[in-house]
Amino acid sequence: MRFRHLIPIVFLIVVAIVPAPLTGFAQGGGTCDDLVAQALRDLGTNCAQLGPNSACYGNAETTASVFAGQTAPADFFAAPGAVADLGIVETITTAGLNEAQGTWGLAMMNVQANIPASTGQNAMFLLVGDVSVTNNVQPGDIMYSAMQDITLRTGPDNACGAAPHSMLIVQSPRDYPITIMVNGTEMIVDGTVFLRTQADGTLLVMTSLGEAIVFPYSTARVAVPAGIGVTVNGDQWWTGWRAYQQTEWNEYVVSEGIPTTITRYTIRIPIIIRPSGIGDVEITVQTEEGEPPIVRRERFDFPVVDQESGALGESLDRAPWEAFSVGCALCPELVTYHSNADGDWDIYTLNDAGLSQLDNNVSRGTASRDVQPTYAPDGSWIAYTTDRDQALRGSWELYLATPDGSEQRRVTFNSGADVNPVWGPENLIAFETNRDGNWELYMFDVSGDGTPVRLTNDLANDINPFWAPDGGCDTPDANQRFVFQSDRDGGDWDIFMMEIVDANTQVLTQLTDNDAEDTVPVLARDGQTMAWLQTDDMGVDNLWIMDLGTMEARQLTDTGVDVAGHTFAPDGSFLAYHSSVDGDFDVFAVGVDDGLIKSVTDNANVQDFAPSFRCTPERLIFQSEVVDSSLAPAQFELFETNPLPLTSMAGPADRLTFQADAEEMFPMADPTEEINSKQGKAPAHP
Repeated sequence: MRFRHLIPIVFLIVVAIVPAPLTGFAQGGGTCDDLVAQALRDLGTNCAQLGPNSACYGNAETTASVFAGQTAPADFFAAPGAVADLGIVETITTAGLNEAQGTWGLAMMNVQANIPASTGQNAMFLLVGDVSVTNNVQPGDIMYSAMQDITLRTGPDNACGAAPHSMLIVQSPRDYPITIMVNGTEMIVDGTVFLRTQADGTLLVMTSLGEAIVFPYSTARVAVPAGIGVTVNGDQWWTGWRAYQQTEWNEYVVSEGIPTTITRYTIRIPIIIRPSGIGDVEITVQTEEGEPPIVRRERFDFPVVDQESGALGESLDRAPWEAFSVGCALCPELVTYHSNADGDWDIYTLNDAGLSQLDNNVSRGTASRDVQPTYAPDGSWIAYTTDRDQALRGSWELYLATPDGSEQRRVTFNSGADVNPVWGPENLIAFETNRDGNWELYMFDVSGDGTPVRLTNDLANDINPFWAPDGGCDTPDANQRFVFQSDRDGGDWDIFMMEIVDANTQVLTQLTDNDAEDTVPVLARDGQTMAWLQTDDMGVDNLWIMDLGTMEARQLTDTGVDVAGHTFAPDGSFLAYHSSVDGDFDVFAVGVDDGLIKSVTDNANVQDFAPSFRCTPERLIFQSEVVDSSLAPAQFELFETNPLPLTSMAGPADRLTFQADAEEMFPMADPTEEINSKQGKAPAHP
């Protein structure tokens, strides 16, 4: 099939939306209704004609502070109607509704964000109720405008029924989407959104009009159209994507009474229509603008293994180990992937039906997260990371399983986190662990007693090992070596190579030595060419390659956006990777010799990433959300395409998985080191 974005047809009836009367939301009417109505009228009077990059005291009680070293004017933010320069304001705090005292804190900010000053436009930030906003943009910062990066805290719900939740309302001008950072979460706002923090520290994003894009430049990117809410945190994680019930939106209806003297356009809450019927019923969202967003089910969240260093791990009782040996390297046509088909995350092998079922479930965990597979050179065993033993004082541990899941063996026994196994030549498996208080590399031999042997011993972090191939059954390579990244040299990541002479002797060679971040090394099948990511002065991860014979390195990509998921084609002539050049992720191929870049996928507003190969350069597999439906937002399935030749347009892609209501993600075939499910996470520098 050729890729196309499938959009269900939704019939929209546009109606005039009249704000509900405020008195309808107070128990029996009375002082609370009057207080809210008067406070909103005063807000419109006090903050009308507010200038750019300014804050306005809208209604009591409201306070503000200035940055250290800045001088506050006399009577700074002392009473309703007071105005302050956002450039010196560090924090603005508004108080929740107090019916007894007759107060309800309201404050407004005009924020430049990324809008050109020549347009005369600003975004509106409105603090409603128990809210605190801290400006993370220091005076004189040239990268962001004041309050474009903030820390937000909102308090509990108001006791008065007429008042909405305490929240921050963000409204962009028409035709000028803004980019902001809230509690470490980057988002693009093109419309009106309501932002609230929750008891667990997460951020609730609800879109009233238009659309918000959360984590817009990462693989966790999620669109939040009108009528939808999502819960996020600053670590590129989200959950709870859903259309809110009309009764839930009605809790915000008082925001429709905010005067148009301060808004960019009238605030209206959406109307949610949930028709009855049989089968897949589309939910229609009506707004004054007439958008018909497609309302879909909640997407499952893929687990990201914690990369924090911790306390020293404690050895746990080991189970008896039965040694075994594996054969020399083949390309066994084995494809593994992650799926949540049975309600939690497991490792599966691809079958002809494209279904994730018990007979191809490798890890077979129960209420556990099983991730990061790697298979033996001959495909007879698969190692993976799991958290199934947390109740037994484990953290993340390593297991081995046969491809059909019929045999399961626990390998590591430590209270620390043992993660990211990578199977090397013959019987050796390297892995990362924080059992020593920082991240180190260990190795075990399945043909021996299975006891992990420490390979690195440094106060810095050593992660992301990638073995040099052993050459296959005909030309086995006696050298047992791998590349990895470490921050032992000056506090930034560099690439090193370790050659294992024997269990007690390792030879270490530093391959990169600069002030940039050099991360995620991968090797071609011949073991002589290495590719990795290097961060440039603008913070962009570019693809570099090195000839390990001559140690000559050169930059391979310079597209202005991050590259990730890079992997060599089996013949070493090109690499596949994913990148968000046009605002959504696509899979690309780049020639090793000429640097020619080809867009292997090109689907508007569709995420395609995590490439891997199936033994030959002509068989590239990846994950895509192109087949999403009204009940499955951004649901990923696996596809295969031929990226060759690099000089012509991409051909059609064949769909490989067909599991309804489940995600199939992060395929791994060739090479056997699965790097994509880590999603670029790395420990902080010491």
